[in-house]
Amino acid sequence: MLKAVQYGLGISLIILGIIGLFLPLLQGILLIIAGVLVLKGENLKVSIQKVKEHIKRRKEKKINPKS
Repeated sequence: MLKAVQYGLGISLIILGIIGLFLPLLQGILLIIAGVLVLKGENLKVSIQKVKEHIKRRKEKKINPKS
């Protein structure tokens, strides 16, 4: 039940965001981003961790470049 509500809310926000790209009353980009975040749900924490690890590896490569 909760998954269905989460999916419905996410899709609704994305649709409103697309409409908001053309109407001055709605903030289209923000609604699209909010919809994607709602749809991602718990995977967001995992995604943020992966990005942090990627940034850490890139910093290490810059500090210790291998010839």
